[in-house]
Parts: sequence; structure tokens; C-alpha cells
Amino acid sequence: MSVDAVIEQSLPVTAQLVALASLVAIPIGFMLGLLGALQRRTSSDTAVTAVSTVLLVVPVFFVA
Repeated sequence: MSVDAVIEQSLPVTAQLVALASLVAIPIGFMLGLLGALQRRTSSDTAVTAVSTVLLVVPVFFVA
């Protein structure tokens, strides 16, 4: 099987996965960011900031 064939077979599934993950992640991230911005210097702001920082630092293969 050639590389082109593997990419051609895998690309639609990968694109669907990216689209679905974006449809989930963007609204959640927006709402959590809004929560942190509206409630500055509270425990919820600290929690949102801490969790988002940890998730950005940890490699993707550990999170998934």
C-alpha cells in the first residue's frame, strides 16, 4: 500500500475527528474562559487557570 493511499484513506476520518473535537472543545473553552474572566481572583478562576495550564503542559498522548 502506498503512502498516498494510506493518507487518502485516513484523511476523511481524521478530518471528522478534528471537526468533532473542535465542536466540543471551542464552546467549553470559551465558557470556562468567560467564567474565569468574570470571576477574577476567586476559587473558580484559580481552578480554571490551573486545569487549563496543566492540560497545556501535559503532552497530548497522556491527555487522550
